[in-house]
Amino acid sequence: DDRVMLADEIEFLRDYLALEALRLGPRLRVDWQLEERVLADELPPLTLQPLVENSILHAVAPRKGGGCVTISARRNSLNHGLDLAVADDGPGCAPEALEPQPGQRRGIGLAALRKRFALDYGGQARLRIHTAPGAGFRVDLFIPQV
Repeated sequence: DDRVMLADEIEFLRDYLALEALRLGPRLRVDWQLEERVLADELPPLTLQPLVENSILHAVAPRKGGGCVTISARRNSLNHGLDLAVADDGPGCAPEALEPQPGQRRGIGLAALRKRFALDYGGQARLRIHTAPGAGFRVDLFIPQV
């Protein structure tokens, strides 16, 4: 199926995070900020999991004290679409570090999401990255709802 309800995506994400919590223990902290009214909204499957996986891989797992991943979902007050965000309190990076260098192997999570959004939603879906050294990493998504 090309769409799932946000509630189902969150349930899958909770299962994934439960497995990661077995591995990382109290080093993994998760802050859920979910508006109940958006749980029936639809989005492509596996939209959030690769973003959370990136946060765990780059911001939580490498640090002795672990870290926090924040997952938020809310109604966009201007256009009534779905605003999603996955953020971490990790080291962040310089924005230019996100550009692949020749011969450098990169993950596919962000690139796959960008491609899916470009091919779908009539160009109205958005993905924005906010990061800087020492400032964590946040991905904001906007998904229009019909």
